Amino acid sequence: MKGVVFRSKVDAWVAALIYLSAAMVVGVMVLTFIKGPLTLALVLAPVLLAGGFYPVWLLRSTYYVVDDAALYVRSGPFKHVVPIDEIRSIKETRDPLASPAFSMDRLRITYGGRRTILISPEDKRAFLEILEQRRGDH
Repeated sequence: MKGVVFRSKVDAWVAALIYLSAAMVVGVMVLTFIKGPLTLALVLAPVLLAGGFYPVWLLRSTYYVVDDAALYVRSGPFKHVVPIDEIRSIKETRDPLASPAFSMDRLRITYGGRRTILISPEDKRAFLEILEQRRGDH
């Protein structure tokens, strides 16, 4: 079967915080170019751009794919593969730990030995139905 893609749910306050911080970085860059020495602006620009837009990239690129064999989690440069037959439990949580999830409405997936991953699919019900169906096929 073909993989089914689920976008990450994004809490409004999380999106606002990320976009506000990116806007502040742009503001600091502009002020540095206007008021500061050019060498400082040229040194700071790549650092500020990376630091300001990295969270935006993560926000916009986080999604989950469920296929017959695995759950694939993508978030920016990060990739996680969770074999379906290794999933031991799936529990709802509001755990705030850093994870490829932009909502506090999360699922904790325990798999393998003691590995866990927190995700926040936008359509949690459909995600759980498909994942359970695929787990039943194993």
